Amino acid sequence: MWTLAHSSPRYANQLTTSKYPNLNPMIAVDTSLLRFDLRTDPVVFASHYPNQGRDTAVANIKGPKFIRLLSKDFPWQIDIRPMDGLPVTCLDVWRGLYESLHQPIVDSEWGFILNQNGVYDKVEAARKKRLEMDKNSLQCPLRIDYLGEMTQFRGLEKDDDYAKKRYLPGPQSPKCDENWMVKLTT
Repeated sequence: MWTLAHSSPRYANQLTTSKYPNLNPMIAVDTSLLRFDLRTDPVVFASHYPNQGRDTAVANIKGPKFIRLLSKDFPWQIDIRPMDGLPVTCLDVWRGLYESLHQPIVDSEWGFILNQNGVYDKVEAARKKRLEMDKNSLQCPLRIDYLGEMTQFRGLEKDDDYAKKRYLPGPQSPKCDENWMVKLTT
């Protein structure tokens, strides 16, 4: 049974996911009906659905306190570890994605972008569109710009083979409870 963090008895969602039975169906790629645009602050997104439990629904019935997000759509790994020590919630996942992807692109990432065919143009077009939509946004390229138009969160899925390859050989990152792949769409 799905429970919510913070001892709330509300049931977050009646759907279940057969592919990932421990993952909350709100964020499972095979059952989620939500399409969260990663250009939008998830706190604003969650506020449009009051009393739905989206802000406190645990991301996984096992209650992991540290998960790592990877994706074939972007090169960054995103660690989700709530500071309060409680299990990771759906909002923690959305907030972690949002905050990580709204970081400025650093010099080494920019060099990588320049050396990939067509990526510079995609990033610049997305940056210009972002600045047109929000005049107060940072002028520099952000990681979200790397995604171009592919900014819709479709859900999480497993790909353990890719996750093993994705980790940098040598000293390992801190061990997390679970790895999940982020699936995006336009």
